[in-house]
Amino acid sequence: AGYFFAFHVNHFFTSKNIIDRIENGKLPSGKSVLMFGDSSINDQPGPNAIYLSLKTKGTSFNFELYKEYLNTEAIGHNVFHFPRISTSMLPLQGPALVHGLTVVPDQQTRGRGRGSNSWISPPGCAMFSLQLHLDMETELGRR
Repeated sequence: AGYFFAFHVNHFFTSKNIIDRIENGKLPSGKSVLMFGDSSINDQPGPNAIYLSLKTKGTSFNFELYKEYLNTEAIGHNVFHFPRISTSMLPLQGPALVHGLTVVPDQQTRGRGRGSNSWISPPGCAMFSLQLHLDMETELGRR
């Protein structure tokens, strides 16, 4: 279970990759379902559900301080924060969500690095995963 932070929450939920797929706060994402709501993060429904609370009080992630220092057009404007998650890539698996979506865990327990390397991160490490949507006609997109 985690938290959803956004510079503009409505932009996230009305983006072209989200609006046609989300129903009653549930968004299929690969083998999981992202579930957005206002209840406690302790209300984790089912083994394949990733609950994201829209109530962000009490989280260890200081979004106000983060926003103060972030200077980008899109990257990092939507953040999923998890106190603990198996891998920060889990919510990003499946169809594209939004460009610049950032997943920030406090602790990662079964992350994967390049090849078959494990990526285990104790509490306090700086780690994140990004979802970037690149135009395939650009130099970076062709790489």
